[in-house]
Amino acid sequence: MLYADKRALETNLKVELLTIREKELSFYVSNCQSIGTQAAMLAGFAFAGLMQPLPPEPEVLRVLFLVSTVSGLGLQLVTVTTTTLLAMLAPGLALRGPDGAMHAAVDGMVDEYRMGFYAYILGLLAVHAAVTFFVWLAFPALEAAILTLCILTSVGMIYRYMRRLMISFALPKDMVQTGKFEGSEALAAGATSGIVDDGEIATLSSLILQEQKLANAAAAAAATAPGPMYPDPMIMGTTGGLLFTIHTVVWLLLISYGQQSRAEAHLGAHFVAVLLGFSALAAVGVYGWLLFPEPHPEPNLVMGVTFAGNAACNMMTAFQTYEVTLSLIAPMLRGKHYEMIGHHVVTLALAVMGGVFSYLDHQAVFFFGFSELSSIPLSVVDLMKQYPGLPSRYPQLHELSRTLFAVSFLAVRVLYWPIVSYRFWADSLPQLGAGFVPMYVAYSYLVSNILLTGLQFFWGSLILRALAKMAKGGKGGKASKAE
Repeated sequence: MLYADKRALETNLKVELLTIREKELSFYVSNCQSIGTQAAMLAGFAFAGLMQPLPPEPEVLRVLFLVSTVSGLGLQLVTVTTTTLLAMLAPGLALRGPDGAMHAAVDGMVDEYRMGFYAYILGLLAVHAAVTFFVWLAFPALEAAILTLCILTSVGMIYRYMRRLMISFALPKDMVQTGKFEGSEALAAGATSGIVDDGEIATLSSLILQEQKLANAAAAAAATAPGPMYPDPMIMGTTGGLLFTIHTVVWLLLISYGQQSRAEAHLGAHFVAVLLGFSALAAVGVYGWLLFPEPHPEPNLVMGVTFAGNAACNMMTAFQTYEVTLSLIAPMLRGKHYEMIGHHVVTLALAVMGGVFSYLDHQAVFFFGFSELSSIPLSVVDLMKQYPGLPSRYPQLHELSRTLFAVSFLAVRVLYWPIVSYRFWADSLPQLGAGFVPMYVAYSYLVSNILLTGLQFFWGSLILRALAKMAKGGKGGKASKAE
């Protein structure tokens, strides 16, 4: 009888401890449902925007409106999917999982919930951008300017109130109380519970300590769970599959309805595929390098896997595989002296080595991702060069793409690239010969960085010469090819 009572006490105490954590779980589930509902509403607004009739000109505003609208729709759908799955799967893990699953569910939900919130905010900004572009398409300049001021006021008020509410109600991370006992809380819990008998104090503390061990075990299991991997079939397969599928579909459409030859159709299809590829790589770079950079791996500065860096290596491997394949199929994509095939092969080799050896993963976010920002307008410039009739049909888009390419290339690849390269050398040189990676991997990266940095300066000089000619009233020089 007494043995059963003791076991019942342990069970009841465990249930009470889990009830505390269940409050946290319910809090995050409620938040996920609220954010998911608002994201679904904004996704509906974005979809309705795609149904609006648009004037044919100006073409640049049409493209910007469609891109921002689709981006807002996609980000809000990502939020809906993430929050819905969280609200379903996390309580299921806590309810049906093994002993300690409640702690794994709540702790894991915190990080995923935060990512869903960030996607919601980015989608909200994209919707505001889409509305701004729409008013300039649909209304005269004076009315559009007034409405743009209203939109900017709305964004400013959202930022102001968010900031004020975060300052008023958000707790610093070191002050947040969780439902699990941490550190010395388990040992002190018995003494602070009002119990005076030493034996009862020790018993209560030991029971709470057991629950604390389960929470720590759940955290350790989450820390040792399979993280980023290379090759990642999901990331690499999806990226490569989409590139080849989009190319094939557009190629067939251009042959069937565009009355183009097979070679010309390959160029048009290649433009669509690389534009999407560059945009995806740049998005990973902006996310992992600018918005949410992961901590620098210490003490080994050249090793350590990051999620964004691993994704960049996987995506770049698939992207350069596509580029090498297309260069072999379409002679016009090889370059006059096969330099483009060499460029794609070298970049592919660097992506493979970086992924296999997890080498400089944190800086791959910049070199394979963030630096591709300049390649997005470059792909439009290349399309205009391949189809000479397009610049006269879309002069505004032509000039905008040239301007964006020149500005982004000079800013990212001429000014910022050497700074990151200096950090790359500062991280790499002390580790040479330490045995973290084979020597050929380290030297391949060092030599490639010298060559690529030289190419950035060479291409940058061509852009500056073209800008100088334009400033003197001459005709702009030939566009430099940075990829």
